Amino acid sequence: MNAHDARGSTQLLTRLFDATPSDAELQEALKAAREEYRVLRWWKLGQPAVDAIKVKLDIPQERAGSVLTELVQLHSDKLQVTVNAFPYGLPALDGVLVDVTMERQVTG
Repeated sequence: MNAHDARGSTQLLTRLFDATPSDAELQEALKAAREEYRVLRWWKLGQPAVDAIKVKLDIPQERAGSVLTELVQLHSDKLQVTVNAFPYGLPALDGVLVDVTMERQVTG
């Protein structure tokens, strides 16, 4: 299947990672993600071609800095990443709710 014929998940992964990761790489990434944060919700925008993904995460306080850094570093000339973080917990910080939007860059 060439890049023009790719659809759905394969096309999305290619857009996000410049190449389709192997199943083993995806499983490793998901396992690591589950240890770092909890996905509360996610949406894909665009049908049939996925143009954007929106995710709401709950990140424990002790992991918030490293996870937010990794999310911001995903931003590139091909991928626009927008991150909005909302800390919660009184009197001490318990965690951070994070809204992430990842969408492909449209160049004119």
